[in-house]
Amino acid sequence: MVQLTMQIPDDLAVKIQPMSQWLPTILSISLIRFRTTAISTATEFVNFLSLNPSPQEFLNYHVSENSQQRLRRLLTLNEAGLLSEAEQNELDELERLEHLVVTLKAQMAKNTNPWMATDISSEVRQLVALRAAYCCDYCRLPLLGRSFFSGRRNH
Repeated sequence: MVQLTMQIPDDLAVKIQPMSQWLPTILSISLIRFRTTAISTATEFVNFLSLNPSPQEFLNYHVSENSQQRLRRLLTLNEAGLLSEAEQNELDELERLEHLVVTLKAQMAKNTNPWMATDISSEVRQLVALRAAYCCDYCRLPLLGRSFFSGRRNH
């Protein structure tokens, strides 16, 4: 990991100090370059991080019901082949955001409870064998209840 030193105004330093451990995550989210209404879900998540959640609060976090309903709508339209280009872009952005968050949750779970990594890997292997899913381990974590959005979804 690279250490980065920068100068920022004092008033900004006061604002970001409580969430300093989450700054790499917030920077990663900003690099997604949201161009759709998915920005509201990203903003919701950044606001949650600004509360400096404990590891357990982070692991238990899910976005609001409104964001989840929007995702369910997009997934339903996608399954029916009825997504507009704008809706497809929004779904793509939400998937990138979820991938980032689920990856962080997996890392947090491993760091918080090292024994979980073994359990997760074992359970993921069983799910892959049963479902023949073609996505990374982190994307399969929603099947284990570690998703950003509640419920299960695939690429």
